[in-house]
Amino acid sequence: MALWITSEFERRLRGVLVNSEPLSHLTLNEFHELAKRFGVRASHSMLGKPLKLAGAGALTVAIPLAIAAGQILNDWPSSFWAFLDKLAASRQAISRWKLGSVFGPVYRDIHNGLKKTDFEFVRDAFASYVESRWEGPLARRNRYLYPETINRHRWVALPTAAEKVNVTPALLHRMVANGELSHREMNYPSGRTGLLVDYSELMIRAEELKNAVSLEEAADCLKITKSRIRQLLDGGLLRFFGGRPSPGERWWIDGASLSNLGTAAPCPPMAEGLVSISQLAKLELPTKGGLVELIGSIQRGEIPAYFTDADDQIALGKWLVPLSYRALTNRRASHYSVVEAAQLLGVKQEVAYALVHCGLLTSFRTLSGRRTSNCVSKDAIENFNRAFVLGPELARVHKKSLKAIPGLMSERGVLPVAGPGVIGSNCRQYVWPRPLDTKADLPGHSS
Repeated sequence: MALWITSEFERRLRGVLVNSEPLSHLTLNEFHELAKRFGVRASHSMLGKPLKLAGAGALTVAIPLAIAAGQILNDWPSSFWAFLDKLAASRQAISRWKLGSVFGPVYRDIHNGLKKTDFEFVRDAFASYVESRWEGPLARRNRYLYPETINRHRWVALPTAAEKVNVTPALLHRMVANGELSHREMNYPSGRTGLLVDYSELMIRAEELKNAVSLEEAADCLKITKSRIRQLLDGGLLRFFGGRPSPGERWWIDGASLSNLGTAAPCPPMAEGLVSISQLAKLELPTKGGLVELIGSIQRGEIPAYFTDADDQIALGKWLVPLSYRALTNRRASHYSVVEAAQLLGVKQEVAYALVHCGLLTSFRTLSGRRTSNCVSKDAIENFNRAFVLGPELARVHKKSLKAIPGLMSERGVLPVAGPGVIGSNCRQYVWPRPLDTKADLPGHSS
C-alpha cells in the first residue's frame, strides 16, 4: 500500500495520466490532503490527534501513514466502507446512535476538512454507507447529510414511522413484539430505550395496514357476530396484524382477507331449501365452533353458497346454503337427528320421537348449536330394522291393507311393542317384533 501511494504521487509529479478512478481527477495537493487525513485517522483512530504530526517527514512515521492511507484509497469505495466499519467497531462511543460520536474526526473531515467539490465523491461514498449500513436514526439535525439520504434511510424511530404510515404506535409495538417487523433497540444515556423499525419493510405493508379493519367493522361487513369473527380469527381464516390485542386494544384485521373466505354464486331462481349462514350460526352451529368447518367446506367446494344481492357478495352472514347441509357434521360422524332418522325409517317425525322416548330407537344427547338434542346413530337405525317391523312393510309383503295388519298379527298372537293404546309405548303407528320369516309366521300365508 505504501508503494501504491508513492506511485500515485509520482504520476502526479511527472504529469502522467492517472487511471485510479475515482481519484484520477485529484491534483497532487488534493491527493496529499486526502491521503494525509485518512492515514492519520486510520493509524490514530482512538484519539482526536491533530493532522500536524511531529516528525511526519521521517520514514518511521511516513511509512505507517502511507500504508494506512493506501488501505483506504486503493479499492474505493469498498476499502473506505471497510475502514468505516472498523472505525465504528473500535470507537465505543457513549452514544452509538450519533454519527459524530461513532465516526469522530473522520465525520468532520468528510464534511468540513474536505469541502472542495473535488472531494464530493467522498461524501457520496459516505452517504451510500449510511443508507446501507447505518442502523441508527437520522434526523434533520444531521445537516451534513443529503436530504435524500435522510428521507431514504431505512431505520426510523417507531413514533415517526407510525406517523408516516398513519397508524398508532401501539400497533407497531405489537408488530415488533409479534415478530412481524424488524427493529433495533436504541439505548439513550438516560437509560431509556427506544425502538427503531425498518421503514422500508413497513412501507411494503402500509397499504395493507391502511385497509385494516377493527373487530366491529369486520362483523358489520360480514354480517355476523363479533364472537363468530373471533372464531374465524382463531381458525386462521382471517389474517390480522400485531397478534392478539390486550383488553381494551383494537384488532387490526386485514381487509383483503374478508373477501377471501369463499366464493358465492348468484342465487338460482328456485331458492327453496336454502338457509342463511347467520341463521345456521344462530340455531345450528356450536357456539365455539362449526362456522370454521362450514366455511372450510365452502372453500373446498363441498357446499355451494349463494347471494341474493350483488352488494352482499362479501356479506358472509347473508349467504344462503342448502338446508340439507346443516347436519353435515353429524352425517360425517355417521349419526343423524331424529328428524333425519324419521326420513330414513319412512315414518313421521312424531313417530320417530315416540320410538326414541319408549327406548325402541336408541339415541344419545349431543350439543347442536346452542341447544342439546337427541341424535340417532347409523347402527341404531340398522338394529331397529333388524328387531322390529312396521305396518306398511307387512301390508306390502302380504298384499293386505294397512288396516288389516293389526288383525292378522292378533290372530297370530303377536302383540305390538308400540302403537296406539300400548301402555308405556303409546305411538300413533304400530310396531311389531320382527319374526325370523315375516311371511311364514303370519297366518293365511302359503309358501
